[in-house]
Amino acid sequence: MEWGDLDLLVVDLPPGTGDAPLTIAQSLQGGLDGSIVVTIPSEISRRIVVKAIDFSRKLQIPVAGIVENMCCFICPDSGKAYYIFGQGAGKRIAEGAGVAFLGQVPMDPELSRHLDEGKLHEFLSKDNPTTKYIMSIVDALIAKYADKLKATAEREEKPKRISLMKLPGEEEES
Repeated sequence: MEWGDLDLLVVDLPPGTGDAPLTIAQSLQGGLDGSIVVTIPSEISRRIVVKAIDFSRKLQIPVAGIVENMCCFICPDSGKAYYIFGQGAGKRIAEGAGVAFLGQVPMDPELSRHLDEGKLHEFLSKDNPTTKYIMSIVDALIAKYADKLKATAEREEKPKRISLMKLPGEEEES
């Protein structure tokens, strides 16, 4: 599959360290700038997150940081945040693992609807609390990779195109 010229490719993988993450990591060997580990605000998720971080490190993929999904519910009527599953677990997990805490994403029915419709761009163009949370994560990633982004832009380097439809060991087409 040809992706065309990309500034960024994000691959959303299922939780854990099974075949899908291993295949992606092996296919993109040396071409990954980092992994973002997503957790939920629960201490029980620590075990899975620690495994994912260990998995990245063993494959020599830098861990960009942790994002806490479903951090809270922001009432659309009052704007008040309700921390239904607890508060601060993502940050504590990141600190314990020695990786950056990138931020949080609240539960938001409008975000879910826009994602289901393939219209995330429309949601992110709105001024709402959830967009602010998401954009703070984007800002943290831009800051983390600012030097690399600048160096790449100055060299006008084109990344090698890789097909994600091939299995590791298969040869790339020209």
